[in-house]
Parts: sequence; C-alpha cells; structure tokens
Amino acid sequence: MRNRFQVELYTLLGLCTLLLSLISIASCQKKGIEGLELGEMQEYIDPGIGFTIKYPKGWFLNVQVGRAYFYNATGVEMKFLDPQGSHPPGVVIALSVKKTTDAAAIVRQIKEELIKTGSTVGTENTVTIGNYRGVKLSYSASAGNKHVLHGYHVLIATDSAVYDLGAAGFDGYFDRYAEVFEMSLNSFQLPRSEEKGTSEF
Repeated sequence: MRNRFQVELYTLLGLCTLLLSLISIASCQKKGIEGLELGEMQEYIDPGIGFTIKYPKGWFLNVQVGRAYFYNATGVEMKFLDPQGSHPPGVVIALSVKKTTDAAAIVRQIKEELIKTGSTVGTENTVTIGNYRGVKLSYSASAGNKHVLHGYHVLIATDSAVYDLGAAGFDGYFDRYAEVFEMSLNSFQLPRSEEKGTSEF
C-alpha cells in the first residue's frame, strides 16, 4: 500500500510540475506576442529636401526625395497596396512633403481622399510632434475579411510646404506599435532652411 501511495503521490506531483511548466511557457509566449521591444533606431536624411527622421533598425525602406515609407517587415508594403490580398499585415511610418503655401487646402484634400476611399475620419486635433505643432487626422477603414486599417496623419506647415507625417497598421498591429510610432515621429526634424518658417493652419 505504501509503495502504491508513493507512486500515486509522485505521479500527482509530476503532473502538477508539468502543468505549471506549461502555464509558464504559455505565459512567456503570450508576453512575447503582445510585447514589443523598441530596439535601436536609425536616422534617415532626405537627400534632396534635408528633413530627418529616425526609424527602427531592420525595417524595410521605400524612399525617394520628399517621401519616406518605413515598414516593419518586407512584404508588408503590398498589404497597404492591396489590403484584401494575402500579403502579411503590419505597420508603416510614412512621411511626405507637399510644396504649397495653402496648408488648409492640404488638410481638406487629405480628408476628402480618406472619405472617398470609405474611411471613417475623426475630429481634427492640434498636437505637438517633437518641436513642432501640427494638425492630426485619425482614421480607420475596413480592409476586408473583417480586418481593419487604423492610422493617422500629422500635418506640419511651414511657409512653403506641408510635411505629412503619419502611421498606420492593420488590426492589433496599430496599437502594438504605438510607442514605436511616437518615438519615430517625435524624432522628426525640419531641414535647417525651414526651421524658422513654421506656421499655423
């Protein structure tokens, strides 16, 4: 009887240990999925206009003079071009420059384009990005198959241009990368020639 009792006790203890191990592993995996390490940032300098912005090291770049898109992984750019396709979801940090002296017209144009594509546009808000004040437009849109694209534009006006900074992501990716977006956009610097030329909308 004693041997049988000891065997059953050891078996029970073994099962409890195994169960606790599985719970611990599951917990770590869940934390790894939900958590996000910010990692090292790299600086991008526009070769023509001269603005600078930092982005996470290892991200995929799609850049040209006056425009810079940073994607968290290769292939994600295709999801933004074809939201209903089978491309991998992810996020983008985007920056483009529009040469204009009518900043308010750019805000209206972006809002109209978002509404035209079926996006729900939030209320305009005045925000501070790094050293600059701008107007923020948040939006969301259906991406098919119950997926949702979330994003925002932050528009910073100078005497001769509007800098359109923004971020977007599919489903839960948008919230997961919120701190990364903030770090990147707050690192933005106007070219020296326009540092003293910021203006209000």
